[in-house]
Amino acid sequence: MASVSDKTQHAYADADEFIQYQLEKARNRIKATDLLTAGVLVGLLLVGYILTFTLLDHWVVTGGFDAWTRVFLLTTMLVLCGAILFRYVVRPWFRRIHPLYAARMLDRSSEEIQGSLLALVDLQATGNKFDGAIHRTLEKRAAVTLAEVHVDEAIDRRMLTRMGMGLFIITLITCIYAVVSPKSISLLRPLTFANTSVATRTVIEAVQPGNVSIPSGSQLEIVADLAGVLPDEVCVLYSTSDRRFADERLVMSSTDDEHRFQVRIVGDGERGIRQNMTYRIEAGDAISETFAITVEQPPTAHVTEVRYVYPTYMDLPERTDTTGAIEAWEGTTLDVRAESSEPVVEAILQMSDDAAFAVRGEELQMQVEETRLSVEWTLTKRDDGTFPKFYRIQVTNPEGHKDPEPVVYPVDVRRDAPPLLKLLDPTRDLEVPSNAIVPLLVEAEDPDFLLRSVTLHYAINGRLVQPSEVLLDAFQSGLTKRWADTWDFHLKPLNLNPGDVVTFHLEARDNRPPLGNQSRTGDLNLQISVPVTEQQVQEQLAQDRQMQDQMRQPEIQNQRSEQKNENDSQTTEQEHPGDTTEEQSQNPDAAQDPDKEHSPDSKNPDDALRREGSKQGKNSESKNGDSNDQVSNQKNKDADQSSADTDGASNRRQDQRAEDDKALQKLIQRMNRESKQPESNENQQQEDSMHDRDRPDTGSKSQGSKTNPRERSEN
Repeated sequence: MASVSDKTQHAYADADEFIQYQLEKARNRIKATDLLTAGVLVGLLLVGYILTFTLLDHWVVTGGFDAWTRVFLLTTMLVLCGAILFRYVVRPWFRRIHPLYAARMLDRSSEEIQGSLLALVDLQATGNKFDGAIHRTLEKRAAVTLAEVHVDEAIDRRMLTRMGMGLFIITLITCIYAVVSPKSISLLRPLTFANTSVATRTVIEAVQPGNVSIPSGSQLEIVADLAGVLPDEVCVLYSTSDRRFADERLVMSSTDDEHRFQVRIVGDGERGIRQNMTYRIEAGDAISETFAITVEQPPTAHVTEVRYVYPTYMDLPERTDTTGAIEAWEGTTLDVRAESSEPVVEAILQMSDDAAFAVRGEELQMQVEETRLSVEWTLTKRDDGTFPKFYRIQVTNPEGHKDPEPVVYPVDVRRDAPPLLKLLDPTRDLEVPSNAIVPLLVEAEDPDFLLRSVTLHYAINGRLVQPSEVLLDAFQSGLTKRWADTWDFHLKPLNLNPGDVVTFHLEARDNRPPLGNQSRTGDLNLQISVPVTEQQVQEQLAQDRQMQDQMRQPEIQNQRSEQKNENDSQTTEQEHPGDTTEEQSQNPDAAQDPDKEHSPDSKNPDDALRREGSKQGKNSESKNGDSNDQVSNQKNKDADQSSADTDGASNRRQDQRAEDDKALQKLIQRMNRESKQPESNENQQQEDSMHDRDRPDTGSKSQGSKTNPRERSEN
C-alpha cells in the first residue's frame, strides 16, 4: 500500500513540473509577440512616413519641402518611433511576464481547463496553505488539460498579424510607386537633414566646380552632368553680391557627351569675375542647390614716385612726379618706385605700344622689399627708332596669384630734335668764275637745346675735299641756341679750271653727346667758268651782300626792338624793385621773361626759348618766314606727340615742359650776359659798315644799287 502511495506522489510531482514548464513557455511566447508587434508598428510608421512624404514632396508641395519643414517632420517621426520602442521594446525587454497573465491566456485557449490553471497559479502565488488533496487534484486536472493545449496557438497574435499585413501592403505600394513614377524616390530627403534636391524627372547628378574660390578677374567654366529626361534647355542662373545682376540667365551648351552641359562665365565686359556671386542650375523640372563663388582679390601695385634725372648736356634740374605718367626727354634716367597691396615675391615692369598690352614689349625686373618696389629705367630708343608708349607693373604674390589687369600708365618721350639748318642764299645751282667769292647766308638753330657746330662740305668733280670748312665751332665761340651769319666761300685757293663742278652742302650738329644730332642742307652745284678780274669779283661780291642785307633787314629791326624792350624792362626793375617783386609774385611766368607779356608768342615756352636764343649768337639775326615755318612744324610735332594722353595729364606735362624750358632759358640768359658786350659791338658794326672778315678783302659794295645785282647765270 505504501508503494502505491509513493508512485502516486511521484506522478503528481511530475504534473507540477509540467505546469511550470508550460507557463514559462507561454510567458516567453507572449514577450516575443509583444516585442515583434512593437517592431512591426515602428516599421509601419516609417514606411508610411516615407511614402506620404514622397508623394507630397513630388506632387503637392511646389519645389518640395523646404529644409525647416523636413527637419520638423523627421524630428516628429523620430520622437514617435522612439517612444514606441521605449514603451514596447526597451522596458519589456528587462521585465518578465507575470505567471497569472500567462495562465489566464492558456485558460482562454481551452474550454476544458475552465479556470483551474488560473486558480492553481493564484493559490501558489498567494502562498496560502490548503488541503494537499485539493492541491494535487487541481494540479492533476491542469496538467492533463495542458497536455492537450498547444502553447503557440494559445498566444494572441491578431494585432501582430494585422500590423504585419498593413506593413506589407504599404511596402508594396511604395515599391510599385518607385517603379512606375517618373520621379525617383530619395531616402535622403525624408530620413536625413542633408541638403538634397527634390526628386524630378530630370536629375542633376553633379555640378562642377560647385562652391569655389577664384582670383579676381578669372573666368569660370561650369559643367553639369544630367540623367533622366534631358530637357531642351539647361541654364545657369547667377546673381552678384551687389545685386547688379540677379538671376541672370546663361544657356549651357551640350558637349560630346549628350548628358553633359557646360558654360563659361566671363564677367562684365569679358573682364572676368570681379565680385562674389552665387549660381544654380535649372534643367527641366530639376533645380540644383545654390553654389557660391568667392573672389579672392589679387595683388595690385601703383606707382608712388618717378624721379627724373636728365642727361648732363641738357643742364636741367632733377624733378619728381607722383602721377605715374611719364613725360621726359630722350635719354632721361627714371627711378620708378611703386607700392603693392600685399607682400609679393616678384614684380616686373612691362612696356608696350598698345594700352591693352596685346603685344608685349620690353620687361624690367624690379627690386622687391615686401611691398616696396623700385627699378631704374633709361629712356633709350629701340633699334627701329621708337619708344614704348605705355607701361604697367605686374606683381605676383607667394600663392602665385597675379594682377589680371594692372594699371596702365602712358609714356611720352620727347626726342632731342636735330638742328634746323637753312641756306638762305644761294638757293640754286650757279655758274661762277674760278676765282669767285660766293657769300653763303646761313641760319642754324637747335629747337631743343644748343648748337655745337656748323660746317661746309664740298667736293670737286665728285672728289670730296678734306678737311671741311668750319663756320661755327662752339668749343671756341661758346654754345649757342641760334646762329645766323654770312660766310664767304673763296674758290680761288681751290685752283679750279673752267668746266669743273663744285658740289657743296652744309651740316649742323647740336650738343648731344657723343657726336650730336645732325642735319644738312641739300647739295648745290657751282659750275666753274673762266676767271675774271679781281675788281669784277669784288663788285659781284658787293652786289650779293647788298641783296643778302636786304633779306636780313626785317630780322635786324626785330632784334633791335627786342633788345630795346629788354633794356627798358631791366631799367624798370632797377627803378621799381618793389613793383617788380609784386608783379613777379602775381605772375611767375612774366617774371621769367619780361618781354613775354608783350610778345604774341609769349604763351609758348618753346618760342620764348627761341627768342632768347636769337640774342645769343655772334651775329644775332632774326629768322625769316621759312625758318618760322620749320620751327612751327617742329612744335606741332611735339604737340601731336603728347595729345594722346588725358587732358589733366597733358596739362601737367605742359607745365613740366615749361619748367624745363625755363631752366634752359636761364642757361641761355646767363650765356647772353657773358657775351652781351661783344655781341652789342658786333651788331653796331653790322649796322654802320660792311662785314669785316679774316679772309681776303671783302671789297666794297655798291650801296646805291636798287636792282638785282647778281649777274651770274643760274642753272
